[in-house]
Amino acid sequence: MAYANRILVPALALLVAACAAGPEAARPDACAAADRRAAGLADALAGRGPSEGLAEIAACPALAGSAAREAAEDAYLSGHDEGRARYCTPENAEALARAGERPTLACPPALERDFAAAYAAARAGRGTGEAAGPVVRPNVGIGVGVGDRGVSSGVSLGVGVLFP
Repeated sequence: MAYANRILVPALALLVAACAAGPEAARPDACAAADRRAAGLADALAGRGPSEGLAEIAACPALAGSAAREAAEDAYLSGHDEGRARYCTPENAEALARAGERPTLACPPALERDFAAAYAAARAGRGTGEAAGPVVRPNVGIGVGVGDRGVSSGVSLGVGVLFP
């Protein structure tokens, strides 16, 4: 057992240290090779502002004080602008409202009015799309009971219909 502890404990410590260091420790220039436009697009579509992505670029040692850093920032902001335009659609506002989520990204003035109106309408239950038909949901019930004849069980299937 002592032999296993002498080998196992240091091996686990090395593994934990390697995982904690992250992939950039193995390749310090990895941050310079990242697709910044795609990162900006993904951040905006997820409702995140650009501050974190720009901070990652600023923290990249391979981009420090170079024209490459400026190009990375421009690419990130270009992708973020595209993602923000997709985020700020009435359809996304309605989806956020129906999911019970609040918008987390400020929309540009040209898109803000329609986005806010769609969000408010969906929160009020009106929606902005075409008139919705009935919502049909299957229901399954399982029951177990104890009676004079012993234990019995059963399954029931049903259909629920909601008319909005």
